[in-house]
Amino acid sequence: MLPGFPAQFHGRALLQPVDNLNTDGIYGKDVTYRDDLAPEQMAGYAMANYDPEFQAKAVAGDIIVAGRNFGTGSSREQAATPSSTAASRW
Repeated sequence: MLPGFPAQFHGRALLQPVDNLNTDGIYGKDVTYRDDLAPEQMAGYAMANYDPEFQAKAVAGDIIVAGRNFGTGSSREQAATPSSTAASRW
């Protein structure tokens, strides 16, 4: 266990069964360069490219369980910031 890392997690597992889900799938091209969105609005686009129903399925405290290399690839910095993840809305 890494120092400072929680020993346990509690929440529903929200399965996204795909390897190499990169930032293009986490935060889409249609809003990447929009600088007029509040963090709460950005969160509404999380995972939409991969799963259009994600926002309807996700609830506060969910833990995304995905395949290998989750979040790698492209260069969508919004996908990696806490303000744009779906969980930050809750």
